[in-house]
Amino acid sequence: MDAKDGVLRWVQFCLMALCVLPATSHEDHWRYDPRFAGSFEDDLEPRRDPYGDESDRRSIHSEHSGHSLRSSRSAHSRQSSFSSQSQQSQLYRSNHDLTASAYEVTNQPASLRAEYSYGGYDSFGSQAPFADYAYPAQSAWPAAEQVPSRPLTPEKFSVPHICARFGPGGYLIKVLPNLPSEGQPALVEICSMEVILQHSLEQEEMRTFPGPLTKDDTHKVDVINFAQNKALQCSQNETLIDRESARLLWDFMVLLCRQNGTVVGTDIAELLMRDHKTVWLPGKSPNEANLIDFTNEALEQVEEESGEAQLSFLTDSLIATIDSLEKETERFRELLLYGRKKDALESAMKHGLWGHALLLASKMDSRTHARVMTRFANSLPINDPLQTVYQLMSGRMPAASTCCGDEKWGDWRPHLAMVLSNLTHNMDVELRTITTMGDTLASKGLLDAAHFCYLMAQVEFGIYLKKTAKLVLIGSNHSLPFLKFATNEAIQRTEAYEYAQSLGTQPCRLPNFQVFKFIYACRLAEMGLAAQAFHYCEVISKAVLQSPCDYSPVLISQLIQIASQLRLFDPQMKEKPEQELFVEPGWLVQLRNLDGQIKVSVFFFLNL
Repeated sequence: MDAKDGVLRWVQFCLMALCVLPATSHEDHWRYDPRFAGSFEDDLEPRRDPYGDESDRRSIHSEHSGHSLRSSRSAHSRQSSFSSQSQQSQLYRSNHDLTASAYEVTNQPASLRAEYSYGGYDSFGSQAPFADYAYPAQSAWPAAEQVPSRPLTPEKFSVPHICARFGPGGYLIKVLPNLPSEGQPALVEICSMEVILQHSLEQEEMRTFPGPLTKDDTHKVDVINFAQNKALQCSQNETLIDRESARLLWDFMVLLCRQNGTVVGTDIAELLMRDHKTVWLPGKSPNEANLIDFTNEALEQVEEESGEAQLSFLTDSLIATIDSLEKETERFRELLLYGRKKDALESAMKHGLWGHALLLASKMDSRTHARVMTRFANSLPINDPLQTVYQLMSGRMPAASTCCGDEKWGDWRPHLAMVLSNLTHNMDVELRTITTMGDTLASKGLLDAAHFCYLMAQVEFGIYLKKTAKLVLIGSNHSLPFLKFATNEAIQRTEAYEYAQSLGTQPCRLPNFQVFKFIYACRLAEMGLAAQAFHYCEVISKAVLQSPCDYSPVLISQLIQIASQLRLFDPQMKEKPEQELFVEPGWLVQLRNLDGQIKVSVFFFLNL
């Protein structure tokens, strides 16, 4: 029996070995080692399910002995424990967002726990799996909730508010503060700036101006009426420092338009002396009296006197003057009878017989003639306009050009009128005299008067950034900040002058002024007057295309951008068929080609 029992035990041991070896000999022991931290991507072969059907079949159908069944289950249980721990530890380290399909762990018998010891991993058999991670043993992994992220910056508005944006063509788009989530309708309002600002002073000022002013499209009567209204407003505006000079500029525009841009010196002299009268102050000698009374006080006093008294005064004065002249002339005659020419010349100059003195000196030597002429000029008051014309005819700059604008000197207009009415062939001295007179008036704060002188001297228009320029916009000081300098009235005044000059035979070109016309066009668009703004872009573009070298590439590109946005607001677009709505006008196409040529030229220049 002992031998038979030994044989049976040996056969049973062999059968047990045959049941165990196929499951362990062909497996990689490092695959299930919990210390192995390989990734799933490194595992090219699919892993076997530790709880698959093969082990179950092997453990169920191997019924040779209880030891065989227990050994088989122990071996497979150990493999499944290693595999479960290794796979779950790798999953947790690689991805914290576990899904609901978690691993299930089976409870091991106490005999297996006693027979197979796992060292540091004995906790698998003594406590629930993953107890350290606070997950239940027999439940699935919960799905992580996606919490909506909130902005880190604080909210700008705590309550609903109106959102407004300005659109092209003078429109204002408003989104009303409604909440559709609470049943309120989502409303969007599109408002026209032309309607919103129709009662504003700025839009009314722009509406009254008949711009853009062109020789072919604008009638000069409209410009004359506008200039006359502006002149009247200047005369009634008490805030102006020099109301008369401000009105004089608008009156000059009216004169230019009426005479189609062609005026002569006498025309301007008549304009300058329109409100001034020449009177003699009674009871005063020429040396004591100013020949031009600018306050007209003496004239008012004379008019208040009775007609009889005035007639008596004039008669007595005339008789006394005739008697005095006869006596002095007789004395001059007697001296010449005795050949005393020098004494006769001195007597004539002393008693005011300048006609006899100058005639006699002209027949004598040149030195004597020059001395008599100098004494005659010095006998006149220093602020007499005769002094100005005599000095100008002598080839010298008159003293009035550096002294005008002073209260003691008197008004500047008679002196300018004297220069313009008596022009000589010495244009250099004349232009320098008028320009210097403008500089003097500007230094006194009389800007409108100074600009009138600059226009008479035909001074070129400068740019705003060049502070040494004498004239940028008519009637505006370019030393001020830009917004205070580039006012609508100053731009309109300068455009009226440009239009009046264009009515003449010679073309008027003001390239530096086109920038301000473009600014005015942008202001029109902001006020909702898109059609008028687009017309300005067309006029400016035609001026640019005539002489592209005089204009900045920045102005050309900006002009293209604004004109492209305002193109659909042109009234002529309503008359075109639908297929031609997207066809740009010819001048805009030419302007784009010019801009492209400039960019290509700049590119080649920079790459040289």
